[in-house]
Amino acid sequence: MSQPPTDPYAAGYPQDPNQYPYPSGWGGPPTPPPAPPGLAVRLGARSRRRPDLRINVTLSGTGATLALVGAFELAGGYYAHGDNGRRFLGAILFAAVAALGYSFAIVRRVGGLATAGAVGAAFGVPLCLGFLTIDPESALSTGYPFNVDLVFVLSIAVWLVTYFLVPGLRGRALFLAAAAFGLFGYVSLKATDLRTVASVTSPVFDGPGGQSDTSTITALGLTFGLAYYAIAALLDARGRSGAAVALVVAAFDATVGGVLAGASDMGQSGTGALLIFLGLVLSAYGSRFGRRFTAWVWAFGFALGCGLVIEDAYGSDSYVGNGITLLVVGVVVVVGANVLGRAFRETPEIEPEPGEAPIGAGSPAG
Repeated sequence: MSQPPTDPYAAGYPQDPNQYPYPSGWGGPPTPPPAPPGLAVRLGARSRRRPDLRINVTLSGTGATLALVGAFELAGGYYAHGDNGRRFLGAILFAAVAALGYSFAIVRRVGGLATAGAVGAAFGVPLCLGFLTIDPESALSTGYPFNVDLVFVLSIAVWLVTYFLVPGLRGRALFLAAAAFGLFGYVSLKATDLRTVASVTSPVFDGPGGQSDTSTITALGLTFGLAYYAIAALLDARGRSGAAVALVVAAFDATVGGVLAGASDMGQSGTGALLIFLGLVLSAYGSRFGRRFTAWVWAFGFALGCGLVIEDAYGSDSYVGNGITLLVVGVVVVVGANVLGRAFRETPEIEPEPGEAPIGAGSPAG
């Protein structure tokens, strides 16, 4: 007896290959390639947070700085005791320093040698360009013994390319900070003169500076400083505290330089009022994003501003007026700070250790 033919579709009909979702093995449209990583991902962990402190890193960076100073003294002294052709020793020496720095940082990536390499790479470039273009005769016509445009513009470009693209150095705050410093310094030099910029923007410079351009430095310092702080706040808000720290460093230098430059024109009360404003705004920013130096140094700036305004109002000899007013203002600031803390719902500044009494036990929190 013959068997009936087997139904090939007894188990069901095959799924349409164009139907969604596509069955395994049936193809469908090609899978799109993954999107390239964004800039924040390519910059890596250094843009998201500050690296942890390590003794080999801090001392290696310090050692590299000492080596740079020694190389500068050697090349500078050699140049000063001869003709202009001696500048090539400094140019070659710092070109080698920069090349070695890039090599160490690219190969090692992390650790003390990489940090030393980053320091050499960052500062070797402008020093090489400075020695390469140094010419005392150009100071008579341009006011500068080196090519300002070449040194600053090319250095800023190299620093930015390094920060965004070079493996091992990508995302290092040192290069972003150097570019921010360089941009402010370049614009200031083009707008004024070298002595004025050096005297009012560097806390370690003791030489006299020009007075005619200090108002320009004040405007530039405050503009660049507050702009850098604003960008840093945006980066902090996006979780990029590692990148933000570079701009915070440059912002502090520019802002303090602007205040110092304008102190004589603004007078004691004007300078004090400016410090009160800057202190309130910038210490609040530092406290909001956990930047201890920014918070405390600008809180001190706020206190200094209050003292300047009060002393100018009563005179330096009125110890009664100054003392009582400072006492009252201090109490008002303490009360106001606690009111603000409650309004912003700030948490306690530290959590208790296991076994300790809870924070705020027996008194209101904050």
